[in-house]
Amino acid sequence: MSIKLRERAGIVVMRAGRAFGIGTIRIPFGVLRGKKWQFTSSIPSCAFGTYEQHIATRLQGRLKAGSVFFDIGANVGYYTLFASTLVGDSGRVISFEPEPGNMQMLVEHTTINKCINVIPVQKALSDAPGIVRFDGTAHTMCKFSDDGNIEVECTTLDTFIQDSGISPDILKMDVEGAEVKALHGADSCLSEIRPEIVLSVHDGLLDECLGILSGYDYSIEQLSPDDLYRAPLEKKLVPRHPQMPDKGAIVLPMHHL
Repeated sequence: MSIKLRERAGIVVMRAGRAFGIGTIRIPFGVLRGKKWQFTSSIPSCAFGTYEQHIATRLQGRLKAGSVFFDIGANVGYYTLFASTLVGDSGRVISFEPEPGNMQMLVEHTTINKCINVIPVQKALSDAPGIVRFDGTAHTMCKFSDDGNIEVECTTLDTFIQDSGISPDILKMDVEGAEVKALHGADSCLSEIRPEIVLSVHDGLLDECLGILSGYDYSIEQLSPDDLYRAPLEKKLVPRHPQMPDKGAIVLPMHHL
């Protein structure tokens, strides 16, 4: 089934859930098994614990107890809850989500699951601090737009890190076309802190994003047509066999794309 068909099917199931009054359920599968989730807050695969398995599998293999994870474009908190479970009480999850309705649902999800390691930040990340217009409604994929229906506060990744004193080990960025601006606002983070990155690319920005990250000596692995895993070259793992990469060897040279 294509992505568009899956999205349409998910919308139908969400609407049916609302019609039948389905509220909080327990996620039945995966890392989040047993966690509570508002069924109609997002597509059904989130409620089932099977959302974006190609990304979830990679994060599960990299996030450890005590890790610091930045969820940039956190929506209603699926990856926030996912990472919170994996990093444990000794780790931290910083969740950036500017849309008020999404943030409200994210906080609800972390509250009902008693997550004590999550810090919600109701801001967008861009290349400069300020106030911008945003297009979108609660629980949808929102994005910057000059004609947007709300105004949201922006900061940069470097500014947040400097002000908070919190640095990421791994970050996930899914910002609906604002990837280039967010990366431009992360110069110190990319050059000095050098987190591992899972990046979802939108609006034909793949080549531009690749150019930015390769300029910081990041290697690239393409997890799907729109999702990239990037790691600093110094974190590249040595394969156990030249023809059979170690299960954790998750970085590839650019020419393998």
